[in-house]
Amino acid sequence: MEFNELVKKIMRYNKNSDIRLIERVYEFVKIKTENKKRYSGKPLIEHYLEVANLTADLKVDDETICCALLHGLLNKGADPKEIKKEFGEVIFELLNNLEMMTEIKRNIVNKQHETEGLRKVLLAASKDIRVLFVKLCDKVINLREA
Repeated sequence: MEFNELVKKIMRYNKNSDIRLIERVYEFVKIKTENKKRYSGKPLIEHYLEVANLTADLKVDDETICCALLHGLLNKGADPKEIKKEFGEVIFELLNNLEMMTEIKRNIVNKQHETEGLRKVLLAASKDIRVLFVKLCDKVINLREA
């Protein structure tokens, strides 16, 4: 998948999309993931593009596409202040909620407070349902790679 294919898909359902914002996010992710690979050997940027592409199939807004492109970067060492400054509060909050869901999942896997963890996942999703879309698309892409 190429970035221009993602842009074409987005423009088909949202002619008013802020492509400059999405492109800035993509360039940021490209720099942060340069020379990094997935366990499968694929470049990490390809995974982010695939998740954003699948998310775009749901005809979501620009912030959700940006979140899909940025997902996972907070736990890979990206500076939260830099993300907030560059891309705004809304995208930062989406990423924060997504990261909260990931942390909760780790606790559930470790069998610590399963009910409380599930409640927190639901709370994170209820703050903004868009994070659930990104999380599910990420899981679908991971399953396709397995």
